[in-house]
Amino acid sequence: MFIQPEAEAGRFIFCLLLKAVHLCQDKNMNEGAIGMDYGHLIEEKIKKSMERGDFDNLPGKGKPLPKDEFAHLPPDLRNSYRILKNANMLPEEMILKKRIVELEELLAGIKDPELSADFKKELSEKKIRYDVMMEKRKGSQSGAYRQYQRKIDRRFGF
Repeated sequence: MFIQPEAEAGRFIFCLLLKAVHLCQDKNMNEGAIGMDYGHLIEEKIKKSMERGDFDNLPGKGKPLPKDEFAHLPPDLRNSYRILKNANMLPEEMILKKRIVELEELLAGIKDPELSADFKKELSEKKIRYDVMMEKRKGSQSGAYRQYQRKIDRRFGF
């Protein structure tokens, strides 16, 4: 589970859960029990907070949750992509695709033939590298890639 520290509600719930876990661990140490289920203690703490009204004035109350931008990905990949996005990282093929789009936009505005030739050469190299990478990964043959190719292309301006 990934918690965004800048969200007040997330911080509050996270702190509440941490306190509950620490309380359970302390209780666990005192009782000498191993592998105790902490779920009921955490749930009890949350219910008490709800009764006190701690959750009443949270931002976004009564509104639907924001749509998950990674809902189109298989569940086992969502957290990985979320972590990469939060770290401002892109997969190598997306970096290449992004650079290809940048070069194409740049070439559209260049009038100097010598400078244009340099950028065309770089563009050609990037396209070849991207094609080889995709062929190597067999990405263009997988159902998942075909399914999301249009979405990826739209995001990068194709």
